[in-house]
Amino acid sequence: MATDVARASPLKNSILLDSLQLVEPAETHPPVPNHLLDTKIYRNLGQSKVVAVTPEDVHFAGFQVGKKSVADFCITNVCKDVISINILPPQSKYFKLHYKKPGLMIPGIKLNCQVEFLPVEWRYYYDCVRINCPGEENVVVPIHAYPVMNTDGFPQFYLFPPVPVGERLVGFSYIYHSDSIM
Repeated sequence: MATDVARASPLKNSILLDSLQLVEPAETHPPVPNHLLDTKIYRNLGQSKVVAVTPEDVHFAGFQVGKKSVADFCITNVCKDVISINILPPQSKYFKLHYKKPGLMIPGIKLNCQVEFLPVEWRYYYDCVRINCPGEENVVVPIHAYPVMNTDGFPQFYLFPPVPVGERLVGFSYIYHSDSIM
């Protein structure tokens, strides 16, 4: 039988090798369930009886595709007890959360968090950071990223001088945008 395989044509050998599985096929595992996401309700926006978040939501306005943007927010313990919180980061691949969590949060302590955003296309992005607190005082911090043109160079107002009836006055205002839109 070994001589039959040796005498077979190269085409038959490749078919034979293709039909053999040299490694075990990869199994597709379902995602690992997150108990805090599945069982807790996050309904408080920005503040609860336990923690307060400033600002209450994070906005990335006027981003550039492929360029990293960073925004900060702060979590403060506003209750009179020492607490321990769990922070669930954003679920999408476009947002990343960075922070150094203390073991316990004493009353009045602030935890600085940084959200990193890396867009891949010109569209609206949304996600949120969930803060699991003692009891049912869970907090959600929405994250929004949307493409808008930077309006810093726009004038605040235009002055139109009085013009007699029947005459006209022509003026020009040039608006430039340095970023590519697409």
